[in-house]
Amino acid sequence: LGLVISRRLAHLMDGRVGVDSRLGEGSTFWFEARFMPVELSPGQNVNDGALYSPDSPDVSALRGRRVLLVEDNVFNQEVALELLNEAGLDVDVANHGLEAVECVKSNVYDCILMDMQMPVMDGIAATIAIRKLPGGAQVPILALTANAFGEDRQACLDAGMNDHIAKPIDPDGLHQSLLKWIPAVRRQSAA
Repeated sequence: LGLVISRRLAHLMDGRVGVDSRLGEGSTFWFEARFMPVELSPGQNVNDGALYSPDSPDVSALRGRRVLLVEDNVFNQEVALELLNEAGLDVDVANHGLEAVECVKSNVYDCILMDMQMPVMDGIAATIAIRKLPGGAQVPILALTANAFGEDRQACLDAGMNDHIAKPIDPDGLHQSLLKWIPAVRRQSAA
C-alpha cells in the first residue's frame, strides 16, 4: 500500500508503523494495530482468508461486474479499490468528473461510484452530464461523500444519483449498496 497509507491505516487502528535498518544487513518494516477478538463460526478456518465477519453480505454475485470509481484523492482511491477488488469487481478509475464522462462514453458500467468534490468537474456536474449520454440514464450512480447532511444527500438525488454512501466507507455498507443497485438480471447472468 505504500508507507504513507500504511501509517494512516495503522494510526486509524490505534497503532503505529516503523522501520529498523542496519547498513549492510537490510531493513525490517513493522506495524502495530489493535484488533477485536473474532469468534469463528463452526467450520470456519482462521486461515481461510475471509476478511469479513460471517454477517457480511455475500458478494459473490458481484464478481466480474464492471464499475467506475470516480475519486480524486489517491488514498481514498486505494482504499476503495481494495474493497472493490476483494469483492471481485472489475474497476476502472477516473480522477475527476470530466474523466468519468469520457469513460462512460466509451465503456459500459454496471455501477458508478462518484465522489462529490473534485477538481475539473465535480460529482454533481458529472452526473448530470452522464445522464444525458446514450445509456447514461440507466446506470446506477452512487455518491461517495463525507458530506452526510440531508441537503447534501438531496443534492445528489436531485442531480440524478441513485444513492449516497458516506465516507469513511464501511465495507459491508458499500457491498450492500452495490448488491442493491447493480441490476439483478445482469448479476445472475454474470454468475
